[in-house]
Amino acid sequence: PHAADENGLNELFACFSEQQELKLDNFSFEHQGQQVSLSGESSARFDFAALKARSMQADFNLKGGAIFVNELAGDDYGPALAEMCRQGQVNFDGSSYQSRLTINDKDIRLNGLPLKLQSESDAVY
Repeated sequence: PHAADENGLNELFACFSEQQELKLDNFSFEHQGQQVSLSGESSARFDFAALKARSMQADFNLKGGAIFVNELAGDDYGPALAEMCRQGQVNFDGSSYQSRLTINDKDIRLNGLPLKLQSESDAVY
């Protein structure tokens, strides 16, 4: 049996097509007086039996106020965020962070520069 069969999810997955698309014209909110916004689109093909994506393409513009992003990064990811800014994967103008995220299957980029995952297990699929 497949993983989906064992979890009794076949009936749920039958409601969805393998190809899923998402388009966000402007998802935004304010956090402590600073703007956070996300826009773009993605397309993914799922293998429901294996419970993973077969392929994924995405192109998103990300922008977040420094307060929100620094809280999200926390102490664990703060140094990595600083390094991403130094390398140009993320732009920081003193009050907000900004980047363009593109995904073409396992090729993940921020501002056109490859995102180096710590391990293959960090990848979604």
